[in-house]
Amino acid sequence: LKNFIGANTTQQQQNQQMNQQVHSNLEPTPEFKEFFLNPSLVTLLFKCYELVRDDRDMSHAAIQPLVQLSTLTGPIFNEDNDSLLLRVNFLTHFMQTFLNTFAKLQLKSYESFNLACLVENMMSQGNLKKLVCLPLNLVETFFNFTCSFLVTCFKAESYYSSVASGGGDDDDAAADGSKYLESYEKILIAW
Repeated sequence: LKNFIGANTTQQQQNQQMNQQVHSNLEPTPEFKEFFLNPSLVTLLFKCYELVRDDRDMSHAAIQPLVQLSTLTGPIFNEDNDSLLLRVNFLTHFMQTFLNTFAKLQLKSYESFNLACLVENMMSQGNLKKLVCLPLNLVETFFNFTCSFLVTCFKAESYYSSVASGGGDDDDAAADGSKYLESYEKILIAW
């Protein structure tokens, strides 16, 4: 199954693929509107991720569709007069499901960058016009989570840097610290 979904790539290749995907938005044609705006799709993808997140390779492959879906834009929103309402409803459900999934999980070093991509994409999708339409408690919870995630990344990067410089298992500690630092920087830039 790992080979079928492409989970046999190295972590460096995965990060390169993720960086390429982050910079391109998902812009399906209007024919796919019902499919992509169905809240069950978001729920299913997050549930699939939860089921495989303990496997480094599988979790990366499972979160990629979520990262891509978090960039949803284009003609599926331009067709109706209710474009803003559709975007707000999609973003509300995506953000709620994201928070329901990650607020209860202990962050793993290998998922921090992908999580940062999701946060960055939601922040870029949720411009001020959309954010003021979201439920206030949802926006507050999202920003509190983001701040907590930033602090976690900063502390973890500091810890792994001190372990690496202290003569521990340098390669693993440096790699983990680097993942947290990249995640931290990604969110700060988006902020």
